[in-house]
Amino acid sequence: SSLDLLTARLRYERLERDTDFEGDSTFRRYDVTDKSMDEIRLALEFYPLHQLDFGFEYAYKMNDYDETDLGRTEDERHEIYADFVWHAAENITVNCFAGYEISETDSSHRQVGGGDTFGWSKERDDDYWIYGLAVDLPDVVEKLSLRFAWQYQESDGEVNFTSPSATLSDISESDDYDKQELEARATYALRTDLDITLGYLYEKYDYDDLQYTDYMYYQTATYLTGAYYERSYEANVGYLMVAYNF
Repeated sequence: SSLDLLTARLRYERLERDTDFEGDSTFRRYDVTDKSMDEIRLALEFYPLHQLDFGFEYAYKMNDYDETDLGRTEDERHEIYADFVWHAAENITVNCFAGYEISETDSSHRQVGGGDTFGWSKERDDDYWIYGLAVDLPDVVEKLSLRFAWQYQESDGEVNFTSPSATLSDISESDDYDKQELEARATYALRTDLDITLGYLYEKYDYDDLQYTDYMYYQTATYLTGAYYERSYEANVGYLMVAYNF
């Protein structure tokens, strides 16, 4: 439905996936096993003023891995996003957005070997935030356009274990990270069919996961590669781009 001040969209999706396994496979990977999915998505866009509009979107998604005894059994996700656009002047546009996602993944497992056999289950919870701001200045002076943008992301994951016959420690730092990006860009129209862009990008990424805490490059006489240990980084990138329009 579309009104003068509002556009609304509602979507529902249902998926059924059936697979055949040769023999009796107890453990099944979630990306190939039987699955049923329900997803509902609501989007609203508002236009209160000629130079102002903003939007809101919510999505719920549920996956059920029907035939899985060992492995991922189900996962559930909520997504909430909002954006805002303000045409402050003929050559000034401000964009900002924010989003939040929460997901829960359940799985069942069995420990076999080492003189001990027991069943256990895992619940993984992830919280994800993202927000950003961009300012576009088209033709701020003749033939010159500018863009400035900033974005921040943060993910917080934790894993909780349960077992009727074993004591397992929960993990509060699982695939945690935060990431910041800053970009400045200038585009000059040399001709109607030829543009040149000069830009700068700064990015900072901090990663935290229990399996890399106090990581050692060796175990007794066996040396490890150290791959993926230092995942955190800081980058400064400058670039020059030429675009020809046919």
